[in-house]
Parts: sequence; C-alpha cells; structure tokens
Amino acid sequence: MGQITFYEDCGCIGELGMIKDTPGQLINLQDENNTGIPANKIRSCKLSNVRDGTVIRVYASSLADVTDDWARIDVKESDFTTVIPTFECSFENEWFKIDFIKKNGLDGKISLIEIK
Repeated sequence: MGQITFYEDCGCIGELGMIKDTPGQLINLQDENNTGIPANKIRSCKLSNVRDGTVIRVYASSLADVTDDWARIDVKESDFTTVIPTFECSFENEWFKIDFIKKNGLDGKISLIEIK
C-alpha cells in the first residue's frame, strides 16, 4: 500500500503527517481526524508507491466547494517516489498529472483531502 506524506513548506520540508492511499477516504482537517495533520498548513506532498489510478483531491474548502481553490492529482505509475513541491501548478509527467484550479491560493489553505 502506498503513502502520501504532507509537508508544511513547499518542496517537502517540515513533515506534518502521512496517510495511506486507501480509496474512499474523505479527511476533513477542520474536524477531529486521526491523521494528526492540521488544517491550513499543507503546502506540498510526497507520493510513495501510490496505486496506479489513485485520484487525490485537496481542497481549500472543508466542504469540497469547487468554486474555491482545489487540485487534483491523478497517479499514472505506482512504482515510484516523487515530490509534489506545490499544489499551485498544473503539470504532467510519466508518473502523475496535477491540475490546479485557482481562485486565491491553495498552498497553506488545505482543509479537505479526498482519496479515490
């Protein structure tokens, strides 16, 4: 099973916590959660052996409101470890694709994590 590790600073500095790539997770960081990851701190993440086809969505809104900032990461290849240095970009390579939908900034404002 793969891991997604979240960090306080861009470039994966200052580890905040880790979750498994289990499908069906909806983690509201504003509420009590068992991850220990605080709301409004995440700026980057590292993917380690995350399953092919995994979709990771991070939202500024704790209600998954897509009229606010959010990003979607589609994992294409599982046998890798890679850094996503910021959620505020759209980018694609052989391992993953990230799409960032901007309103006023996402880094340091993430309140909800969804794993599909």
